Amino acid sequence: MKVIPTGIERLDIALKGGLREDTFTVIASRPGVGKSSLALQMAGNMASHGCRVLFFSFEMTVTQINERLHLQNTSIPNGFFVIEDRPGTEIGIEQVSETLKQYKDSDIVFIDYLQLFDYNRNCYDKVTALKDLSLETGVPIVLTSQLRRRDNSFDTDTWVPDLSDVRKTGSLEQNANVIILPYRKGYHTQHSSANDHDGLIIAKNTYGETGFVDLMWDNTKRMFVAVSPSTVTIPGS
Repeated sequence: MKVIPTGIERLDIALKGGLREDTFTVIASRPGVGKSSLALQMAGNMASHGCRVLFFSFEMTVTQINERLHLQNTSIPNGFFVIEDRPGTEIGIEQVSETLKQYKDSDIVFIDYLQLFDYNRNCYDKVTALKDLSLETGVPIVLTSQLRRRDNSFDTDTWVPDLSDVRKTGSLEQNANVIILPYRKGYHTQHSSANDHDGLIIAKNTYGETGFVDLMWDNTKRMFVAVSPSTVTIPGS
């Protein structure tokens, strides 16, 4: 089975090498935490290593995406990163399927993000259709999604996103093979300190470990970067 590394070493270790063919992956967070940045970081890493990426962006333009990739120092060969930045009102599952047929050599598809995609369908139907498309074509799909706000929980020092937050959005938990929740302690607790832990919570993983991948958020480059030493304990647990 083909495996595509994300280019984030500690995440790839937890995923047993990366994302497998026909895998449906969800990256979910509250706005501003880094879901789109993480998706773009993964997509840029993959394309820079020879994978053909098809990226649907309903929030950022082609120019904005290229600026982000430049910030991340990502060098991509021509033709390996195709961006569709039409509004989500113009793109539904049928258009994704047709575009994938047009770029039939695509190794992976990114869709950023669920709530701005295919306005004519509810979240449940959109998620199910995307999972079916991945299974039908064998092409892995990575979908970003917003998490709904918990009641007053963002003002506490112990709030950590988990699968209970994902369950509130369509059928993400049931359909996803992998669920990744970007985490930035300074963002969630409204303060920051030298002891903060940023990283990625792997909340569901059909192919490997769940837990916390200890990384650091680089606000200048808008990406997650490695730190040392690594931890595997979810903060607040």
